[in-house]
Amino acid sequence: VIAQKKIPLNHTVYDSWKSITNNSISNDGKWVTYEINPQEGDGNLFLYNIGNSECDTIPRGYKPALTSNSNMLIFKVKPQFDTVRAAKLRKVKKDKLPSDSLGILTISNGEVKKYASLKSISIPENESDWLAFTLKMQSAEADTTVSDTAAPKKKSKKKEKQKGELLVIMNPITGDSVSFENVTKYSISKNGNLCAFVRIMGDTIDSVQVSYFNTNTKQQAIVKSSSGYSENIEADKNGTQFVFTYSGDTIKEKAFELYYYNIPNSYLELVTGENHSKLNTGWCVSKDGKIYFNDTGSELYFGTHPIPVPVQKDTLTEDEKVSVDIWNWKDIQLQPQQLKQLEKEKKR
Repeated sequence: VIAQKKIPLNHTVYDSWKSITNNSISNDGKWVTYEINPQEGDGNLFLYNIGNSECDTIPRGYKPALTSNSNMLIFKVKPQFDTVRAAKLRKVKKDKLPSDSLGILTISNGEVKKYASLKSISIPENESDWLAFTLKMQSAEADTTVSDTAAPKKKSKKKEKQKGELLVIMNPITGDSVSFENVTKYSISKNGNLCAFVRIMGDTIDSVQVSYFNTNTKQQAIVKSSSGYSENIEADKNGTQFVFTYSGDTIKEKAFELYYYNIPNSYLELVTGENHSKLNTGWCVSKDGKIYFNDTGSELYFGTHPIPVPVQKDTLTEDEKVSVDIWNWKDIQLQPQQLKQLEKEKKR
């Protein structure tokens, strides 16, 4: 018997190695999803039917999520690996690189809908067919797949500087869909009954509108609309109340207030009181802290921090300034790590 000659491994074979990741099973036990990805290149997402052993393949799909009622498979689609690599070789800026798309597969009929230039997505945890996601505003104009939504108006150069996105609130099973432009923050309740959001109004970013959309009545309501800024919004589990931060300050160091809105009673309350009177003296709400309700909706939790002190006007010219980084050997972190994590440490 002649022994088969073994082929030695080298670095050329690594890129062809594959791994199985993100495997999950639906709540009804009928479907399994998983990814198979090479070390380098385009992978595939698979949806396996346990009942008949059939398997659907979704090229470049990843991060799958089966809805809690097992009606849909929500996933992201990566741009082609070669396309992204070619763009990087051309030194294309990170925010201009090809972005992910959103994929929604309705399990009952196998229909797949895709939406280009996905920014974020939120899926209710409890049994609901509603979901919310945001798309880049500039791509949303050319995206014809959102046929149920109102077509965004052509923006002027002034408006294109805004950071808001197109928010789409959708029920893929029934086909119901609504969209809102220039949305900066949004939150959908765990039961899918409520989606609260913040919009930029006008040609500038110093005027906001806080609204909510009820998926049961399919009605929108405006809660607050005024000059100012809002950085956080959070709905409760049952979709009957939500909170949001707001500041009318025009300076960079803003002190945020916290508003609470009860939907059944149409009641708006300033939780922190006028001039932050209900908080410790000299303190305000932290926009970097986590804001949330408990499961029953009877308690609200939020973070606070000292009211920011405005930075004094610079009296030195650039050539008169001297920049020095000081490090002591007793410091827990090295100086480069301190600089790298500076913004994170400020938020902490």
